[in-house]
Amino acid sequence: MTRRPQRHCSTTGCTNHTRSSAGYCVDHRPPYCPKITREQDGLNVGDRYYTAAEALDLAHRIADALANKETPA
Repeated sequence: MTRRPQRHCSTTGCTNHTRSSAGYCVDHRPPYCPKITREQDGLNVGDRYYTAAEALDLAHRIADALANKETPA
């Protein structure tokens, strides 16, 4: 597997390099891109921890909302 080539950050005036597909460096990454990591029996999304059952419920709610094109409460 080859690595994505480095390029300059997409932010005007920034000379930092990135390999991000979005084109932003660490300093200019949008805040709506939370870090998602797997834990022992759950999932960390940003600063929130979900158990496996909560994560599955959330995934079903998101899928239902996308299928119905509604915003979940």
